[in-house]
Amino acid sequence: MKIGDSLYSQLNSNYVRKLMRRAENNEVSLHLPNDFITGNCYDNCTPLKLCLVDDGIPEGNMGLDIAPKSMYHFTHIISGAKTILWHGPVGFIEQEAFGDGTVCIMQAIITATENGATSLVVGEETISFCRKWGTLNKFSHVSSGRAGVYLLLGKSLPAVRALSAKSRTY
Repeated sequence: MKIGDSLYSQLNSNYVRKLMRRAENNEVSLHLPNDFITGNCYDNCTPLKLCLVDDGIPEGNMGLDIAPKSMYHFTHIISGAKTILWHGPVGFIEQEAFGDGTVCIMQAIITATENGATSLVVGEETISFCRKWGTLNKFSHVSSGRAGVYLLLGKSLPAVRALSAKSRTY
């Protein structure tokens, strides 16, 4: 897909390809946006344009938020989930014009939580966003530190390793 002037990292691109292969090998559905709100700079006054995956993002534009079809799709997926881990916004939330997708995701997770799903909000940026909207108390769990992410990834924490090593010496 053409990405115009959107931020790009070869390292992240390789990681995404690896993640997509892993999902396919494990028969896990991976849901990606299919439409985007774009702009030509990080400015609230920028002209906004809706772009579809099939058309790509034109040169001079950056993908700055998900658009209505993606919002609808993700809301539907979230509504059927029993456990939801939310780590990071889906748009350039520093500019209000590009926060609608993240608001939509937040509201979908809140609704799913109210309907019995377990929700975990992780990361400072996501927590700050929810704090701004006054919704932190609407989620099952909130973790601002990286420790929560490390544990979810199956990584050990240095302090826990040190304590575990000490306990074996007594």
